[in-house]
Formats: sequence, C-alpha cells, structure tokens
Amino acid sequence: MDKKIKITYLFLGVGIGIIIASTLYSFYPKIEYIDLTDDIIMERARSLGMVGLKESIDVINKEELADEENTMESANDEMKEVQKDIEEIKAEVEEREIVVESGSSLTRVSKQLYNANLIDNIDEFISFVKDKKLDKKIVTGSYKIELNSSYDEIIEILTKRPN
Repeated sequence: MDKKIKITYLFLGVGIGIIIASTLYSFYPKIEYIDLTDDIIMERARSLGMVGLKESIDVINKEELADEENTMESANDEMKEVQKDIEEIKAEVEEREIVVESGSSLTRVSKQLYNANLIDNIDEFISFVKDKKLDKKIVTGSYKIELNSSYDEIIEILTKRPN
C-alpha cells in the first residue's frame, strides 16, 4: 500500500477511537457532585491563605499599631541617649574649686589646677603666666573655675579678689 493511504487509515482509526471513548464516557461518567456551603468555601479559602476584606484590614491595623509602638520605643531610646549626652556635657561644664593659700607659689597653684583638670600642662601654664608678668599678682582665696576655661580666663579669676 501507499504511504498516504496508511497515514489516512491511521488518522481515521484514532478519530473513531476518540468518538467511541467519549460516547462510552457520556453513558458512564465518574463525576462526583458535592454540595458546598459558604462556610465550607470560606474554610477552604482560609486554609489556602486567602482572607476576607475585613480580616485583611484587621491584620493591616495590627501591623500599623506594632510599627507605631516600635517607633515610640525607638524614640524613647533616642531620648534617653540624648539625656545621657546632656548629663555628660553638664559634667564637663561643671566648676572646680581651687584654694590658693597665703605664700603659695605659682608652681603649687599650677599643680592644683592640673590636678583639677583645668589645665593640660603645668610648665606651659607657668611660662604663660610669667610671660604676662602676673606670677606675683595671684591673690589668695577660694575660687570656682569652670572646666575648659582658657589660660587667660583662669589668670583673670586668680588675680581678682574672690567673692
């Protein structure tokens, strides 16, 4: 036989087979009908991760509240850090009391200033005071000097009468 005829019979056989199978299936179908209620549908949708509009709004509101609480906690933590920084700055600005006794030398006064963290270098301060020719003009008494005062400010305080 010819190749064309063989292919024609093949397609004809497949077509007839499909027709017979679909006819038999229409007489004996395997379809199960299930009555689904709204509750069953909703339950199945939830199990698949689907939620209703009201539930999604509730979830979004809860997430927003949690975000606001986290933001408030972060702001409170930042405020505490700022308060600590302010306290540290206040501690740096506080005053130190120096007592200059009668007969105290410039070296002794310089050591007191150094020990109170008012000056960084004793020799530098002594030479500064001598250059200004104020080493003999330091007045005895009790003085309050702020931290981070300049040498000029310290000398001005020590050469005036204390309050």
